[in-house]
Amino acid sequence: MFMDHNYESLRRESSGGVQPNLNIGIVKAIAVPIPPLPEQHRIVTAIETHFSRLDTAVASLTRARANVKRARASVLKAAVEGRLVPTEAALARAEGRDFEPASVLLARILAERKVAWVKSGKKGKYKEPVAPEVEGLGELAEGWVWTSVDQISAEPLCNGRSVPTQDDGFPVLRLTAMNNGRIDFCESKGGAWSREDAAPWLVGSGDFFIMRGNGSVRRVGSAAIAGDVPIEVAFPDTMIRLRPARRAIEPRFLLAAWSSSLLRKQIETSARTTAGIHKVNQGSIAAYLVPLPPLSEQHRIVAEVDRRLSVLDAIDALLETNLARCARLRQSILKRAFEGRLVPTEAALSASHVPTTRLCPQVSDAL
Repeated sequence: MFMDHNYESLRRESSGGVQPNLNIGIVKAIAVPIPPLPEQHRIVTAIETHFSRLDTAVASLTRARANVKRARASVLKAAVEGRLVPTEAALARAEGRDFEPASVLLARILAERKVAWVKSGKKGKYKEPVAPEVEGLGELAEGWVWTSVDQISAEPLCNGRSVPTQDDGFPVLRLTAMNNGRIDFCESKGGAWSREDAAPWLVGSGDFFIMRGNGSVRRVGSAAIAGDVPIEVAFPDTMIRLRPARRAIEPRFLLAAWSSSLLRKQIETSARTTAGIHKVNQGSIAAYLVPLPPLSEQHRIVAEVDRRLSVLDAIDALLETNLARCARLRQSILKRAFEGRLVPTEAALSASHVPTTRLCPQVSDAL
């Protein structure tokens, strides 16, 4: 434990290029303030007392953050199980009206897709989308149906393209543009290609992007939605584009489902590791199972998920602020200790006979 000026001095004196290091000469030259021995004992006692209180506070805040994380997972789990808001079936009964089950909606969308393909005049045989493997799965909420990603996609999944960097080239997103479920269009760079070259990979409003690879299995396959697109920009080969069939599924409901344990288990099970990088591919993604509620119910679920997660995000931010405050208080305690301001000094005690057990009131008040 050193005073601030000693720490800064060590940083300046250290050498070693990429990995700074110290030598014995530098260490021997370090100036350390030494109070009288009785005062040292009181300082150590005070530090241990304050640190013990801080450790208790940090443990409590850490547990609270873990509880927030579990609460967030519970919200998403309830959302994809039909337990977060009243189902469309229940509301229809209460209001004495009919409703369209998701199974009927999905069947109509798939039929219309096939008719559109036939009318397009494309050659070859129509390829049916991947059907969901539902054997052994539990019952869904009334009016819901199991579907596959392939069935709710408006077009085939698409990998992005890798291009060299060129400052004045057509822009392409960085992987860091995927931020907390949203695409940050500020996170882009110039690519060595023209707009015409980039056209197949242009980002559209409502596009759903999936992270192809990551060193952490808990991050691979995470998703983000492109909102309003402020600039023309393409997406890179580190992302896979999924364009949801919006008449069947609300992109924000898909994002909530994607973030739930139901989809995360499928993602992590299908991920393959190459050279320490976990990756997912189009074939695996197309077969992922997604529970599909009626469209009006999806909108209510999204609104409730947003409401609850915004509250949890605010709590989490407050907890993070207080954890940072604890870290600053720890440094403040050490700073006061080596400036002779944590407990009464030996000289002050000798002059006034102040009881030796009293701690510095400023630090006690801060805790």
